[in-house]
Formats: sequence, C-alpha cells, structure tokens
Amino acid sequence: MRLIFVLLSMSLLFLGRICCEAAPSLELHIDSIVQPGEINIRMINKSSRPVNLWDESNSWGYGCWRILIIKSGSIDAFYANPDVDFTMNVPSYQTIKPRGSLSLKLNLKDQSWVSSKGAKGNLESGDTVVTMYDVPTSYEGRKRDVWSGVAVVMTLVK
Repeated sequence: MRLIFVLLSMSLLFLGRICCEAAPSLELHIDSIVQPGEINIRMINKSSRPVNLWDESNSWGYGCWRILIIKSGSIDAFYANPDVDFTMNVPSYQTIKPRGSLSLKLNLKDQSWVSSKGAKGNLESGDTVVTMYDVPTSYEGRKRDVWSGVAVVMTLVK
C-alpha cells in the first residue's frame, strides 16, 4: 500500500511539472521603420525550447497583429482586415529554434490593414509605434504546441 502511495505521489509531482512548465518566452524587437509605413519586426525566442507560431495564411495566425500609432496625442489602431475568406484553412505553423529569431515586415500601406480612423498608415518622425502580437489559446494550438500570449514592443519614429 505504501508503494502505491509513493508511486502515485511521484506521478502527481511529475505531471505537475509538465502542466506547469512555463511557456517559451517570445520577445519582439523593431529593427527599423521604413517610410512610408513599413515596420521591420524581429520575433526572438528567448527560451531554450522551440517556439511554434501560426502562419498568417490561416485563420489561427491571421489577425494576430495590432499596431497603435500615437501622433500628436491621438491614437490610431491598425488591425488585419476582418473581411478575409480562407478557401482552404489548414492549421500550419513555423518554428523558431531556441534562442533563434524570425524577421518579418508589416506594411501598413498593404490592403490587408484597416485603420480605426481611416488613416493611410504614414509614419512620421516623432510618432510612437506600439506593435502587439496577440495569439489566443485554442484547441488546435494546444494540440500542436503553438505559442499563445501577448508580446508588445514600442518605439519612436526618428
């Protein structure tokens, strides 16, 4: 009986470690802002584990980015155009190796972006740019060990 109790206790401790292991750390860095509205982002895996990120070509990865432009005390939010149809929706993802990074461009002039104020996405010197990557937890994500959470970075346009 004592052996069963010891084995059960050890199993629960082991399961607790698996369930409570911290998610890999994802950090954003703005490498550059190119006029008139291109933001060059680097996503950095700060952990010793691989980080899986949804591809933007499916409904799980599409629409995860938000850009806030603060201009003369006014805030404008840019987000992915919600009027998008997926002819084939496959839960695909890409992986960032431990301590690795992934670079990408967010172009506010692209038709896939919508502005909360109908702005054109022109970035000017003195503007503050806040970039957010927000991935909700989902059944498909948990099944594929895809990162979920919010990562944010801010910079001043020079």
